[in-house]
Amino acid sequence: FGLGLGGTSVRSTAKSVNGEKLESASEWLRVPFTYGDLSSEKFLVMEFVPSIKVSNDAKLDSAGITQEDREYLAEALARSYLRQFVTNRFFSTDPHPGNLGVEVFNDEDRPPRLVFYDFGQACTLSKDQSLGILEVIESIIDLDAKKSVSAFNRMGVLKDNADLDKVLAKVQSNYDSGRLKVKKRKVRNSAKYQKGSKQSTVNEYQPPTKQVPEAPLSKIEIENNSAKKIFTEGRFRSNGIFHPAIRVRICRSGPVSNGWSRERA
Repeated sequence: FGLGLGGTSVRSTAKSVNGEKLESASEWLRVPFTYGDLSSEKFLVMEFVPSIKVSNDAKLDSAGITQEDREYLAEALARSYLRQFVTNRFFSTDPHPGNLGVEVFNDEDRPPRLVFYDFGQACTLSKDQSLGILEVIESIIDLDAKKSVSAFNRMGVLKDNADLDKVLAKVQSNYDSGRLKVKKRKVRNSAKYQKGSKQSTVNEYQPPTKQVPEAPLSKIEIENNSAKKIFTEGRFRSNGIFHPAIRVRICRSGPVSNGWSRERA
């Protein structure tokens, strides 16, 4: 996705189905940057990324998020999943409102940005599943029932003895009755969408040569499956330079568990 530290744009290695290079998604998407050199089996060190919960309408309203902004964010979510499904063939399977945020900028000329948290649940797709999803989307846009059924078959979602004529008739009925519709994309009139977002590009994150942990800030006790584990929350200094955007949690009871790896640091 070409997402760097601080939500900046870095070189994207992703390519489209037809082999074209995809640009960084940093204009409309952000995820907490993971410091691989500071992380280990017991440490998960990530960038702290504050945002507004995507379902908190009151806070979004108070932050000035308009209906036009909400439509833009919905499109960003759709784009992110299309890219996960078709390009990466690896996707987050847990996109509930608690794992989605909205980053709001002080610059009125810049649109809000969707934030993804928590990749503790993810899944891979086969090539046929991936291309089948793309074909389903294309068939819905074209209202092509035959192409829809062909895509279902390619994805492997139909039973071996499925009556394809009945499936085709049902899909065609849904198209004919208007149950499945393709809405035209709305034109956004706001100046920030006419001009586009202001972006900055930085080089890839360079790991520090030495990490000196600061004294822990606090300790909390967490009950997990009746077994108490003690975590220490602190911040890191690298080469003597304080990193205010880094938050570290240290597990002192053994290897990182599933629950820990999904903790938002």
